[in-house]
Amino acid sequence: MNTKEMWICLVLMFCSLQTQCKPCNGIDRYRLVNKEALSLLRGMGKEISTEEEFIPRLPYSSIVKAQGEVKMWFLHETIDQIIRLFDGNLKAVSWNKRKLDNFLIVLDTLSNDLKACEGLEMHAQLSYRRRLKKHFRKLRKDILKRQNYSARSWEVIRKTVETHLVRLDIIAATLVQ
Repeated sequence: MNTKEMWICLVLMFCSLQTQCKPCNGIDRYRLVNKEALSLLRGMGKEISTEEEFIPRLPYSSIVKAQGEVKMWFLHETIDQIIRLFDGNLKAVSWNKRKLDNFLIVLDTLSNDLKACEGLEMHAQLSYRRRLKKHFRKLRKDILKRQNYSARSWEVIRKTVETHLVRLDIIAATLVQ
């Protein structure tokens, strides 16, 4: 682990213990940590391909109009789904293992921070939950499993996750306004 990555991990772990770092009180922190996750994702392999590939429709069409608590829940649930997505068979990838591990640590920090927000579970609307789970189930089934967890399928997943993280940042920005 290089010095920069070590300091980032230490700061993230420290902040996750501090109440003022909770995204409920400071969504700006969420955006900063999400930016670090994007940087790690982009840096753990070669340049992310822009090759067209079937990707299930992203479940963002109506979340932008939702209330703040629902958006916070959506951020949390999407991060959790991304973490679960990377629990799959990664044998075929040649990504930088350290950056992959740091990426997952950063996502876990985001998830824990968001989970600390009171009442998130109460505001989770069933329709959002179903659409999100269906989307990630399709990613696993139609991309990873169908292509036997190939390196190419993982690159498609990495591109999709990049898109998710960018869209989540846009949602987080609406919470600041």
